[in-house]
Amino acid sequence: MANLSVMSGDPKSTILQLTINDPVREKTEAILNQLVKIYQEENIKDKNQTNDSTIKFIDARVIGVGQELAAVEQRIQNFKQHNNLADITEQSRLLMDNYSTSTNQAVQNETQIKILTELRDYLKDEKNSQRIFPSALTSDLSLNGLADRYNQLLQERARQLLSNTENNPYIQNLDTQISDLRSQMINNINSYLRSLITTRQQLQSQIGGFHNNVQDVPVAERTFLGLTRDQMVEQQLYVFLKQKKEETAIERTANFANSKLIDYPKASMLPISPLKSTVYNVVIILALILPVLLIVVIDLLNTRIITRDDIKEKTQIPIIGEISNSGTNTEEVIVVNQGTRSAIAEQFRALRTNLQFYLKNENEKVLLFTSSASGEGKSFLSLNLGMALAILGKKVLVMEMDLRKPGLSKKLEIDNANGFSEYIISNKIQLADIIKPTTYHENFFIISSGQVPPNPAEILLSEKTPAFMEALKKEFDYIIIDTPPIGLVADAQLLEKYADLVIYVVRQKFTYKRQLNIADELYRSGKMRRISIVVNDISESKSSYGYGYGYGYGYGYGYGYYDGNEPKKQSWIGKLFGK
Repeated sequence: MANLSVMSGDPKSTILQLTINDPVREKTEAILNQLVKIYQEENIKDKNQTNDSTIKFIDARVIGVGQELAAVEQRIQNFKQHNNLADITEQSRLLMDNYSTSTNQAVQNETQIKILTELRDYLKDEKNSQRIFPSALTSDLSLNGLADRYNQLLQERARQLLSNTENNPYIQNLDTQISDLRSQMINNINSYLRSLITTRQQLQSQIGGFHNNVQDVPVAERTFLGLTRDQMVEQQLYVFLKQKKEETAIERTANFANSKLIDYPKASMLPISPLKSTVYNVVIILALILPVLLIVVIDLLNTRIITRDDIKEKTQIPIIGEISNSGTNTEEVIVVNQGTRSAIAEQFRALRTNLQFYLKNENEKVLLFTSSASGEGKSFLSLNLGMALAILGKKVLVMEMDLRKPGLSKKLEIDNANGFSEYIISNKIQLADIIKPTTYHENFFIISSGQVPPNPAEILLSEKTPAFMEALKKEFDYIIIDTPPIGLVADAQLLEKYADLVIYVVRQKFTYKRQLNIADELYRSGKMRRISIVVNDISESKSSYGYGYGYGYGYGYGYGYYDGNEPKKQSWIGKLFGK
């Protein structure tokens, strides 16, 4: 009944309003009608419990009193037959009537004493500790008030036990109140009994005044009159109990509920919930908040580089260029060729142009590519930037300096038999022997790594390396060194002294944000004098890297402008997640 509410309009009002919310109108009306009916029935049942307890107590006493009355009457009958006493004389009767008048009050007093004694014993009996007290048998208003409160607490306790255990604090509090009231009632009865006993003593003193006159009555008649008096006491008690039982039965049939139904339940013709205006407002608010929350959550959960801001938050190293996903076959190594007008080719040309701001004169011609981890596109960028420079008529050399895990020469399908390692180790191999032309352009050359040596770091630190680099600088316009990831080995740092510009490759959705700490530390500490960042493999869908706003260098190209292909339309979900 979680949807049921009970309200009172005014604290001083005795009217309660019941309300229940449910989608079915007929169901709500039926529930409220049944609820009121059960409440009224339970209210009458509580009242009847007191009457039933009184009738049960009277029935038990009537049996005992009836047996005592029958025994007295039998003794009278036997006495008459034994003494041949048909009736007492008129003189004796007049004398005994005066005596009986004086003792009549004593009889009533004795009746009340017996009833109160029975009620006190009822309260003291632990078997009756949770039973309704028969309060209708006494005329004491104070005792009746305590008895009514006592019975109400017993009924409340019985109702609470339907949904709670006896260990419940509320039940334990009720038990304490019931025990206190029982003690008060016993004390009240004892006090009342003391008063009745005092009255009985006074009545007995008055009756003693008639005793001498009664002594003049013959013994047989006096004995008979004594038996008659006992019979009268028992008859009066018996009649009193029968009368109380009838009064209680009549009271029970007259019991009615303390509540009255003013208005019958009636369901509203219009729905009260949900309100359309509220629903619309909630939908609008959610439509505004949820996308923002979703973006914030995605950003908090993302640990990889997604936007330019992700880089700016981690380091102040300048971004020299941004290369998008080529959208072509992943096995294609060179995407920049003479006359190519694709977007990615233009991006490499833009990167080539930006080198002018970092390489100030003709003597600055050595570029070193490195990254945080393998797979970020160093070799791809080295080859295509070299190709972009070669197209300008510049003589370009790409050096495969990853001596531990070479792969560049394999991609170009160039023999790796004679390379840098062999040149450093052997004095028989000349510089011209390891410079190999490529099939992509006449100005584009490569020096492969050679066979993997057991000691790559020692090879790079060879005494021949400085002279080797100086010779290459005299022969080539640009030298591009492709090195292993700086986050894994120190080879790139060993070669950094020969470089005029270090290009740190960051791959979107691949490089972890924390990996930028490596480059930032090298930049701040001065271990790499001149360093810049190139962002690789940028998705078209990422607005912060989209071509509509360009790269901050005064250009911007959209897919399809040069290659003739229409960009694929994406759903808003795809745009949001960059897929």
